[in-house]
Amino acid sequence: MSVKNMQVKVDLEGWRTVKVLCVTLDRTLEDLMVEAMNDLMVKYGQKGTLERRSAERTPAGGRAMRDLL
Repeated sequence: MSVKNMQVKVDLEGWRTVKVLCVTLDRTLEDLMVEAMNDLMVKYGQKGTLERRSAERTPAGGRAMRDLL
């Protein structure tokens, strides 16, 4: 499978909010971004076909909380 990278810049408050959501849901940032992109495509009448780059999952856990500081 060919993989392409995406990048987005957000303000610090938005970043912290997303990181807390990762910890709360015990999901990675990549999981949430893929879900968001698929939701966006469906909203505009496209088929949500994005997938994670690998099946390996790394729980957000304590690392995400440390990144908030």
